[in-house]
Amino acid sequence: MMPLIPAATAMAAGIILSALTDAALIGLAALAAAIIFAALKQNHTAITTCAAAAGALAFGVGAPDEEALPFNRPITLEADIKEVKDGDATRRLKVSPVRYADEKGSYRPTNPADIYLYIPSTEPYTEPGDRIVATTAIERPETRTYFPEETSEQQRMKRSGIAGKAFVKPENIISAEPSPRIMMRLIKLRMSITGIIYRSGMKGDTKRLVNILITGDTSDMNQSTRKSFSGAGMAHVLALSGLHVGIIASLLMIALYPLRLCRMRSAASASAIILLWSYAAVTGLSASVTRATVMASVLLMASMLQRRHSPANALCLAAMLIMAFDPTALFTISFQLSFAAVAGILLFARLLNPTAPRRRIAHRLAGIVSVSLSAMLATGAISAYYFHTFPIYFLPANVAVAPLLPLLISGGATAITIEACGGDPVMLNSVVDRLAQCVTGIANLCNNLPGATLDGLYFSPWLLVGAALATALLAYGLHCRRMAGMTASALCAVATISMGMIQATPERSGVYIIPAAGYTCVAVATPGSVSIISTAGDRQLSEIAAREMPRMRDYMGRRGIDTLMTANRRAEFPGVVYRCPTLHIGNSSVVFADGNRNTKPTDSAPPVYVIICRGYRGTMKEIATQYRPDTIVMSTDLNTKIADRYMNECRQLNMPAYSMRSGRIPDLNALLR
Repeated sequence: MMPLIPAATAMAAGIILSALTDAALIGLAALAAAIIFAALKQNHTAITTCAAAAGALAFGVGAPDEEALPFNRPITLEADIKEVKDGDATRRLKVSPVRYADEKGSYRPTNPADIYLYIPSTEPYTEPGDRIVATTAIERPETRTYFPEETSEQQRMKRSGIAGKAFVKPENIISAEPSPRIMMRLIKLRMSITGIIYRSGMKGDTKRLVNILITGDTSDMNQSTRKSFSGAGMAHVLALSGLHVGIIASLLMIALYPLRLCRMRSAASASAIILLWSYAAVTGLSASVTRATVMASVLLMASMLQRRHSPANALCLAAMLIMAFDPTALFTISFQLSFAAVAGILLFARLLNPTAPRRRIAHRLAGIVSVSLSAMLATGAISAYYFHTFPIYFLPANVAVAPLLPLLISGGATAITIEACGGDPVMLNSVVDRLAQCVTGIANLCNNLPGATLDGLYFSPWLLVGAALATALLAYGLHCRRMAGMTASALCAVATISMGMIQATPERSGVYIIPAAGYTCVAVATPGSVSIISTAGDRQLSEIAAREMPRMRDYMGRRGIDTLMTANRRAEFPGVVYRCPTLHIGNSSVVFADGNRNTKPTDSAPPVYVIICRGYRGTMKEIATQYRPDTIVMSTDLNTKIADRYMNECRQLNMPAYSMRSGRIPDLNALLR
């Protein structure tokens, strides 16, 4: 059989090129090239080019078309709930729209793109697997950014596969009932399994961990657990992958062993394949689970047909199947990390294992180390690019936890089965509790060691190309036993790391207005710090810093800035001085007028802007008389009716004015130049 590596690579290339240009053009060009190669009897090249055409076709047909959603108009939306996340006063539902009705009441099918629904209430109760019907209007995610190197709302949502958002009042919800779709019923089944886990006799932390390991549901995972596992290099434990599927497959084969005793090997393998795919469907068919299930199915089918099994071909087949049904999965973090990890294991694990296979125990123990090293060789750069950190103690952490995970997952699955049958496995629950404590303890220990993580890793995506080239050269050198390949790999790695360590030229200070609903906020960025100046009270400053931190995390991380500082009275920076209520920027000034601050003029020179903030109770005539500003600006935290009234007063006074709600934001950086 022709190796599938060229075909899988060509299919991925077709999808990437289609995302950058026109899918139809790429598909037709690849198809024409395939016909030419076939005519020249270059069959392998023709098949590879056909794979590229298939990738372009899959992207053109399967990629969600955001323009097909009914944006910015009132509709009655019917959607299936995939995920529910509870906040302090708001529920966020991740839903897949099914159809919608316009003002005339005629229903139309919608584009298969997920959206977020925000409901400012916990009622009515909804859960994943339900179908909700409500009147709302779908909005586009905001594309504008207000701070340097900020990721826009649209970019953040697109990474999660979200095409839009909508706000729904509780009184506008018409119905919420179980969905008739098969996939939604499988989600309901997963919720039932979660319910069995949480009703079991295990301890609270154990229940959460077992639920993550078996169902993949991380909605109830606390932030400290996520941080501990990530810092220890064990984040893959909390994401369903080949490890979990392999353990489940082993349990299934043990349960189906009586069929093998009856010489029904094919029936046992076929049953295992069906049950594995059922498990994958219940857990949501994520990229890593689908990849592992395809590879396990290929292995079992090869055993049934008494054929040789190629792990590399199985991996490529899994990638091609996933890309065919969901071409955008290629751009997701889970797809990239999952396939890179398995590819690294296939390339390096055997070569890095120093013991001979005939020494079974030593070979398997050394295999734990070589597999962990191989996976990190392939995924370390990708993980550092996306998460900006690298776990130093990943090797001892994974070596210590590797023997415990099969026992924990199999013990948890067995306990759940006994609970579902009406039993009470007290002793087994106790054992599972101890195992969970050991796994969590290893994560906490490695995460709390000095220098546990290398943080602040921000670099260009082009450096990933250098890292991939270094990895490929290392694989070539090890497989061919060529010192030249390993030397070239080392040089490429050193060059890549050196380029990543080059520091950018320090910038000057920058001043940026950050629109917000409940307060007016200004961010001041200097070469060594980032600070928030806000009109909010002292008690709100820490909350505001936590809310604005995601917006500024990348900027701060790239410059090694750890803390976001806050001020609401006095602050001083290079070229920028704040003395409430006046912000001095260079030789100019900006005044923030609200009800809790001194509104008397502090400068002889008129301010460029007076920004009217929430709480101001005066008139625009008073502002014009006291300050004589160039322009009056209505902040986004003002009530809409009050802002409109102030705008009318400015028109009567012939005073230049505008509202930030219109999308126009004062450029305070221009005052520094």
